[in-house]
Amino acid sequence: MTSMHLNQLRKWVYSSPPVEWGMNQVREMVIGAVRQGPVPEHIAFVMDGNRRFARSHKIETAEGHNLGFESLAKILEVCYKLGVKVITVYAFSIENFKRSKYEVDALMDLFKVKLAQISQHGELLDQYGASIRILGQRDLIRPDILEACNNAVEVTRGNGDAILNICFPYTSRDEIATAIRSTVAELSTPLPTPKRPFSERRIAQKLRSRNLTSSSSPPREASPTRVEVPGAELDDSISSSATLHPDSVTSSDVSNPDEPSYPDPESITAATVEAHLFTAGNPPLDLLIRTSGVNRLSDFMLWQCHEDTQLRFLDCYWPEFSLRHFLPVLIEWQWQRKYGDDKEGGAVKTRPKFFAIMAPAKDTMFRSVDMSMVQLYVANEIGREVINALGEIGQIQFRDLNSETSAFQRTFTQEIRRLDNVERQLRYFHSQMEKAGIPLRKLDLDIESLAAPSTSEIDELSDRSQSLEQRVASLNDSYETLKKREVELIEWRWVLKEAGGFFDRAHGNVDELRTSIDQDDDAPLLQDVEQHPQNGDAGERSLSIMNIGFVSGVIPRERVAAFERILWRTLRGNLYMNQSEIPETLIDPTNNESVDKNVFVIFAHGKEIIAKIRKISESLGADLYAVDENSDLRRDQIHEVNTRLSDLGSVLRNTKQTLDAELTQIARSLAAWIVIIKKEKAVYETLNLLSYDHARKTLIAEAWCPSNSLPQIKAALQDVNNRAGLTVPSIINEIRTNKTPPTLQKTNRFTEGFQTIINAYGTSKYHEVNPGLPTVVTFPFLFAVMFGDLGHGFIMFCAAAAMIYWEKPLKKVRDELFTMAYYGRYIMLMMGIFSMYTGLIYNDIFSRSMSLFSSAWEWPEHFNKGDTVVAKLTTQRYPFGLDWMWHGAENELLFANSYKMKLSILMGWCHMTYSLCLSYINARRFKSPIDIWGNFIPGMIFFQSIFGYLVFTIVYKWSTDWYPMAPEGWPVDVQPPNHRNPPGLLNMLIYMFLQPGTIDVPLYGDGTYQKIIQNFLVVLAVIQVPILLFLKPIYLRWENNQARAKGYRGIGETSRISALDGDDDDRRSFSRASIASETEGVDMITQGIDNDGEGHEEFEFGEVMIHQVIHTIEFCLNCVSHTASYLRLWALSLAHQQLSLVLWSMTLNKGLNATGISGVLILVVAFYLWFFLSVCVLVVMEGTSAMLHSLRLHWVEAMSKHFMGDGIAFEPFSFRQMLEEDEEVKEFS
Repeated sequence: MTSMHLNQLRKWVYSSPPVEWGMNQVREMVIGAVRQGPVPEHIAFVMDGNRRFARSHKIETAEGHNLGFESLAKILEVCYKLGVKVITVYAFSIENFKRSKYEVDALMDLFKVKLAQISQHGELLDQYGASIRILGQRDLIRPDILEACNNAVEVTRGNGDAILNICFPYTSRDEIATAIRSTVAELSTPLPTPKRPFSERRIAQKLRSRNLTSSSSPPREASPTRVEVPGAELDDSISSSATLHPDSVTSSDVSNPDEPSYPDPESITAATVEAHLFTAGNPPLDLLIRTSGVNRLSDFMLWQCHEDTQLRFLDCYWPEFSLRHFLPVLIEWQWQRKYGDDKEGGAVKTRPKFFAIMAPAKDTMFRSVDMSMVQLYVANEIGREVINALGEIGQIQFRDLNSETSAFQRTFTQEIRRLDNVERQLRYFHSQMEKAGIPLRKLDLDIESLAAPSTSEIDELSDRSQSLEQRVASLNDSYETLKKREVELIEWRWVLKEAGGFFDRAHGNVDELRTSIDQDDDAPLLQDVEQHPQNGDAGERSLSIMNIGFVSGVIPRERVAAFERILWRTLRGNLYMNQSEIPETLIDPTNNESVDKNVFVIFAHGKEIIAKIRKISESLGADLYAVDENSDLRRDQIHEVNTRLSDLGSVLRNTKQTLDAELTQIARSLAAWIVIIKKEKAVYETLNLLSYDHARKTLIAEAWCPSNSLPQIKAALQDVNNRAGLTVPSIINEIRTNKTPPTLQKTNRFTEGFQTIINAYGTSKYHEVNPGLPTVVTFPFLFAVMFGDLGHGFIMFCAAAAMIYWEKPLKKVRDELFTMAYYGRYIMLMMGIFSMYTGLIYNDIFSRSMSLFSSAWEWPEHFNKGDTVVAKLTTQRYPFGLDWMWHGAENELLFANSYKMKLSILMGWCHMTYSLCLSYINARRFKSPIDIWGNFIPGMIFFQSIFGYLVFTIVYKWSTDWYPMAPEGWPVDVQPPNHRNPPGLLNMLIYMFLQPGTIDVPLYGDGTYQKIIQNFLVVLAVIQVPILLFLKPIYLRWENNQARAKGYRGIGETSRISALDGDDDDRRSFSRASIASETEGVDMITQGIDNDGEGHEEFEFGEVMIHQVIHTIEFCLNCVSHTASYLRLWALSLAHQQLSLVLWSMTLNKGLNATGISGVLILVVAFYLWFFLSVCVLVVMEGTSAMLHSLRLHWVEAMSKHFMGDGIAFEPFSFRQMLEEDEEVKEFS
């Protein structure tokens, strides 16, 4: 119990925040140090000692296994941080089934829970790109556990950076027996008789015929464009191509092709058996670790342990195993790997050839990733599955091999059209859901991964979407029709209700109805009524008797005014109109939007006028309804309308419920369907880039991929082949080409934003020095020089830290401005950190100073009010940054201006000098010594002769005590000894060029040596100009003349070759266009030109000279203008400081000076105003301005010294990248 209590106490101490933070920092440093050396590619763990640990600590056995799983998670994180590619753990042995049923069931349940946690809910595997593989006899696993295993494998299938092999249940003897059975079954299967791509029999016949012909004919040099063909023997874990040996095919196979043939048993090797092991495709085992102090393998990885595998048996239980146990093992392994002696005689061991493939040099951010041009040969049956697998990896960029074929004539155009139709149907479902207000189930692409569907599943989805579209469209049409009918009935009801009042007013105002077209018209509307008077009141007579018609209906409210004007102008006022508003808001069923309408009744005389009114009403979108002027009939109509509305409402509710149910069901899977269809469409669009070999029924592709990704791509191809059960492998050949590879810069979440800054200016040339690496430091630092304020930098740091802390939830925010800030959160973080640092240097926090240390200045003790007081410098110096006594001094601005101006020149000189040095590294990389001697060296001498000397004078002036302290008792009005006036550096630099030899005020000494040095530097700088102008063009001309003298010609030039020389095989390998000339006896030969236009252009001395003249003029002038451009650092820093000071004095300072109860209110208001303006103006606006200026200094001043920027960006076929950039998918995720 004492040890248990000590462990609990130790755990409590280690879990405290300060200790935990310190331990994490130390652990990261240790892991980073170990990672600098060689790292194992494959580590296996025997997790032994869980039960004994539980017994020793008096806890349940299941709890011991639970702690063992926690220890596994920690070790996995350490291994993945180190860069281990494959980790194999012995989770459950077949022999463990002999234990008690209670323990076995507890282990199974624990394994199920932990497997679900680590694969679905944990971030470990997704963060490091690790996929799970279950190795062992699956038929021994319980069905629920087997389902959990399959789910874990499926969830992590898209991860391709690392592998976690879980042996469950497993023994090595069972694995070897399974591999032998698979090998025997493969050898017992006859080879297929129909012609297949890359038939071994045809290759063997071809090789034998070549061998026979080569014995009787003289040797001939092979064609330089020969392509390897796959053979029968293939070690899939090492290479993707192999050569077929003719001896492996028997004579009967060749003589009688109709008889079934079998693979030759003599072709079985260790590699053949290894290809059928559970660990096929994994690198060899480097390190096997077993805990609990037991020194045996326990039937684990017997085949995989080879002569270079190191076994380590540790005397600790697995739940106790941690970095402190793991670290000595790793260091010992690195030592043995690096300095271990070979058995035969002391030679240093080298890693097997396999590691040259599986563990190439690690890519860095300093240069672009090494790229390889590859050719893929894929069987047509698995072409779609292969492209799907490569899209999940996202590390390959296909070239279009059908560029001359139109989009409508390509192979998979029909499939793409079908998928376009399915995509249209899914968009239709989405629009209907938005219209109905049904929420969509979002898909989190960072957590949820969708397995590639089969062709039958895509067909099923297409058929289902077709049927769903028909059903939804039918329900929607029915609903819209019923809804439209309901709206019509509601409008009719309102017309019937309002019409009664209209008719009453019409009967009571007969005189208002009497109107004429004009004054000369002697035929009023009611002329017949007046000529035939009847008994009773005229207002009670029927309108039909008076020959007056009417039109009734509803019209949108916004069109009423236009409706009245048109009627008045058309009928010249010969009408009587009544209208009223419908208080109820109506819903337009076509777009589900609310509409306000008015009821109207128009009375007029004559059928023609009534017809005109009807046409005008319909043209303005009015709906007309029949109304009877009899009140009893109107009452019956209203009752009928209400009855029909009641019946229609129940039908509408049922239709709406059915439609909503269908859309709700679709909403659960719509996001996944959209993603699947977009992936499938991208697959077929990529397949259209491939070439199809009809003879071999094979798809041929050419693509660029990172060289380090080749093993991963080969493993993916092998995995697809194994799942499809094809005997002929997919082939990937790395080919040589003179084409310029695309540029891919390795980035992570931290460096991605900085690299985007560089990519916005231009893409680096392949293997050119990447400016993004130094930009990680220089960009935020130059920003901070302009923005330097501890308080403002802290605000920016907190904002960036918050976005980083809540990174995942904030990723889903779709606001455009916030998205820009979120994407640059790490840039903001660095800018905030550097701004706090420069704020400490400037001793500036919200325009206030901090008295962190004692000042180096002291004020006199006795002075009168209003006197000018001069501070006295003491013997001590302020240890860090700017002395706080300068703040508030009368000459503070003069001092700060001089200090920051010179500091800006120093920063610019450092920035441009190292940028110029990068051009030297590029020249070395591209093996161009003339760029070193003709551009870099004279350019560096020119720049340093002028501005390097200026920087020297600044530092020298800062280091010199121009005003030494006067001795005690020295008169104030007398200058002390050794007192000198400092020279003006700007005047010195002007005199240095315009009046060489003139020294206004000497900087050092009496000016004699200064004059000699300055004259020498001027002459040295002037000499570099002709070197920059002429050295490189003259050298290139000499080099071209030397090549032509040796018989070389430029691309596309014609060369004269004698016909008497005979045509050997070398000349036959080129394409030629020959023109016979009998008189001269020669042939004019034109060499074939690369169609891609990537060959070298013909040398033109004039063009080279013009280019060099432009380069020289730009470089010399830019040295001056770019150095002056860095003065913006001083200007913006001064502006930021002064603006902050004004804001403080105008807001918070007044609040602090206020007194009384009102002073509290003023202080609160002043504080909030000051804080709001500080964030909006000083942090956001000033920060944006400083960032843009820092961006300009990098793009123009620094990158112009070395950056070529004529590269081609690497655009891989990647599902992840495609979905992240698709705006439509963002709505579903």
